[in-house]
Amino acid sequence: MDGGLDIDHVARLARLRLTDDERARYAAQLNQVLGHFAALAALPAGAGDAAPSVADASLRGDTPGPVLAPDDLLRNAPASRDGQVLVPRVVDDGS
Repeated sequence: MDGGLDIDHVARLARLRLTDDERARYAAQLNQVLGHFAALAALPAGAGDAAPSVADASLRGDTPGPVLAPDDLLRNAPASRDGQVLVPRVVDDGS
């Protein structure tokens, strides 16, 4: 499979300008990844095959650990007011 068109499309979506060398390198890498997916798709899937569930996993206990004291946290914050860390506004509320 020639990944050239795919690479150009992805680069355009990401607003990237690629050199010819980068285009060739990324096309080869994309083809390799797509080859892995093709190999996975070719594997037989039986009715008994199932992905492992979270219940199968061995999880660590949910035990509390040391926490940073509020004064220490505020001392490390770039800005604070009334016991709260100030952060830049990220949502325009229309005002």
